[in-house]
Amino acid sequence: MRIFKIALKALLVVAFLAACNVALTLVLEPYGSRSQLAWSDYERQDELDTIVVGTSHMEYGVDPAVLNKKCGCKAYNLGTPNQSVEESFLAIRTAWEDHQIKRVVFGLSPSALTSSTPPNPGSAFMRNRNLYVTPFEAAASIHEFMWKYGAATTAYSLDFVFPWASNPIRSLNPKALVANVKARIEGADVAEMAQKLEHGWRYVGLGHGSRGKVMNLDGSGVRSITEGVDEEAEVDAADAGDSATLNPDRAAVLREIASYCAERGIELVVVAPPLPVYDVFDEKSTYFETMDEARALFGELGLEVYDFNLASSDLFDSEPELFADNYHLNLQGAQVFSRSLARFLNALDDGDDVSGMFVTPEERLYSIDYLSALFAETRTDAEGVHLDWRLVTSPTEDVEYRVMMRHGEDEEFQPVSEWSRETSFTYLPEERGALSLRICARHVGSDEEYERFRTERVLW
Repeated sequence: MRIFKIALKALLVVAFLAACNVALTLVLEPYGSRSQLAWSDYERQDELDTIVVGTSHMEYGVDPAVLNKKCGCKAYNLGTPNQSVEESFLAIRTAWEDHQIKRVVFGLSPSALTSSTPPNPGSAFMRNRNLYVTPFEAAASIHEFMWKYGAATTAYSLDFVFPWASNPIRSLNPKALVANVKARIEGADVAEMAQKLEHGWRYVGLGHGSRGKVMNLDGSGVRSITEGVDEEAEVDAADAGDSATLNPDRAAVLREIASYCAERGIELVVVAPPLPVYDVFDEKSTYFETMDEARALFGELGLEVYDFNLASSDLFDSEPELFADNYHLNLQGAQVFSRSLARFLNALDDGDDVSGMFVTPEERLYSIDYLSALFAETRTDAEGVHLDWRLVTSPTEDVEYRVMMRHGEDEEFQPVSEWSRETSFTYLPEERGALSLRICARHVGSDEEYERFRTERVLW
């Protein structure tokens, strides 16, 4: 009898904790995430022959409606935020089993290729994909991610049990939490909720959505691709880091994807989606090293990597106004890129030699005829504030710089140096405290106040 009471108490404790977990999931897991929208809309498609997979670069960048119109296909975009290559593979397999697709457009993301982090079986991608498959299929994919791909050796082993912890709603404001619960209970329109959760993001359709804004190249948010995490990434995103090395585990999955597609007669088209030119050509970027490794791997498998960051100007030109932020095309950019991608796919279908649609890194660099991003580094010592900076543009562009300063936010910037071609400067402030130093850049001979600037806030 005593053992029975102990067992009963243990069961009650487990039941109570399970109920708490369900309640926390109901409140804290976002209803209307972009991954949920991708899978819920996918389920509405009666017939597909083409899917797009990859990270948010592809989700933002490819409008399947354009491909359908220009290529005569039936395409859907299953790109999702921070999608791992293992998740891309699962999306491909799901689409094959559902629709016997004929083509996959696979977008390569440097951070996804170099990440050493096992895929998360509790990610938003997995959680929402598993809502639309049988319990057996869901359990099989979780088992695969846990054991084959190594999630069982990490904290991710618990993520699929506690989705509210691994994929929490962004705002803990009580009104937001109430709205989240109400939307879940009422089964609100997923697209409408996703647009509310993602301020400024708009769903276009067929898995594709993006933002209408244009990135500010002078803003403090502009950074090198090696300096931070994709702002659209999931909570458990791996740092983009500055590694150029293709992770062996990710490489193994890429081989699996290629083999799977070849065995089923699926055409695998591997592309590198467009990034702002500074992400690619900044001297501290490891983009080309990563892409070279990916190109070598796919080359061994008889596949090409088509890098749209090296597209000829006739095919696609990565102009600043086409991007919403450091990583993603905006709504206008997605339309431009999608038309370019459709033209390229049609050329492949016609058996054309597409090599002429792409140029070398050197040719692309020398074609950048505008001043892209400025990056600066600062340090202080007894001699003052030392500034060093670099500008991403063609080496043939003749550029001059000037440093300006202000102490308070209400003050005007005042010049503290003359225009020159130097890329370093030391400024000795007259008094201690916080100040802002602005590096202005323009073409030599220009009478503009500046064409590009970077503001560094320092404490002297």
